[in-house]
Amino acid sequence: MAETETSMKKYVAELAQSSDSVISLNTPSTGSPSKTTRVDLSSLIPKEVIEGISSDSVEEREMAKDQLEAIIAQHTRISSMGLKRLMTALKHRITDTVLARQFVNILARLIKLMGCGAKQYVKQILPELIISLDTEAKEEAMQGINQFADSVGVVVVMNTMSKYLGR
Repeated sequence: MAETETSMKKYVAELAQSSDSVISLNTPSTGSPSKTTRVDLSSLIPKEVIEGISSDSVEEREMAKDQLEAIIAQHTRISSMGLKRLMTALKHRITDTVLARQFVNILARLIKLMGCGAKQYVKQILPELIISLDTEAKEEAMQGINQFADSVGVVVVMNTMSKYLGR
């Protein structure tokens, strides 16, 4: 475990220092970064981070959360493709007793970065956000629902929510 923790810390440090490799994914043939190109985030997130998010250990979850935030912070647009494992891991952490707020904030940020591509995760994530409206992460859950509405449209969100709100 200590070895994994050390390697994860090294990875995040290297990623933070060598942002050139990340920017090159956003760089068109002209050499200047593009604001319209979506980055394939699935290739940048090591499986250890996803496993850390799914871990029973609070320390491992917090470390994985910090690493994921560091990776996400470097991008303005991401592709929604290939994020199923990450979104599933985050879905189970929305109701986390210790780090729920932080994970809901990460989800809201991911939804914003995906834009309309987040539509494929509405049925998976939105019910969990609705459930978390009864927890102390209520404000963050509302922000996540609002971010879905901004990204995929209010009609999609309302149609999905009606199934879970008794209609």
